[in-house]
Amino acid sequence: MKILQYAACGLCLTLTGAAQTAAPAPTPAQSTAKPASQPMQLSTLGGTTVKGPEHPLTLDQMKVLYVAMGYDKTIDQNLQAMVSTQRSRASFIPADFWDDLDASFKKIDYTPALLDVYKQYLSTDDAAKLIDFSKTDAGKHFLESIPATSREVAQAVQKEQQGVGQEVQARHKDELDAAIKKYREEHQPKAAPSLGGPSPSGASSGSSSSPSSSTPAPSSPSTSTPPPASTTPKN
Repeated sequence: MKILQYAACGLCLTLTGAAQTAAPAPTPAQSTAKPASQPMQLSTLGGTTVKGPEHPLTLDQMKVLYVAMGYDKTIDQNLQAMVSTQRSRASFIPADFWDDLDASFKKIDYTPALLDVYKQYLSTDDAAKLIDFSKTDAGKHFLESIPATSREVAQAVQKEQQGVGQEVQARHKDELDAAIKKYREEHQPKAAPSLGGPSPSGASSGSSSSPSSSTPAPSSPSTSTPPPASTTPKN
């Protein structure tokens, strides 16, 4: 059930948040100075490796941007819609489960998980400028619309790709139909032989080695064959 998958996803996010906020394990004292942390390496779609920010945004900055970008509202709305849908489909499940699930989801702190993503791209300086931008009317409107516009952009792109795909499919209809037909013929499962059934098509009707070619198929037991002897009690 999808709700269990979502619950598992929520649990993973919770564990991620706990790992981000937990205190690091103590390390043995070292006489040499600790080397400076290196910027993370990012790979672009073209395969080019670029450096991430040397000073990525902080958790406090992520918390501000989390609200400024509308994630708090969008996640809550999507969660409520998902729970409501699953609850209507599985009305036999006790209400206590749904209430506990809803309350548990609302306790999730998503900012550590989002920090893991955004720190690969935004520096503390970038985040500071975005926060300042979010305080303007234009910035507030733009940032709050990001979750919705990202979703709608993905849908629009998918729609365009589907349209082009259908056009290409129509242009190659004959060769596609031929390829599909050939594939089905080559991968069609063979029918399992049935006991007492007629011989497979293509078998020689005059072959003496085939029982079905020399002996007619037995008639239905219920019409012409007497009951087995084992069913009649013997004295």
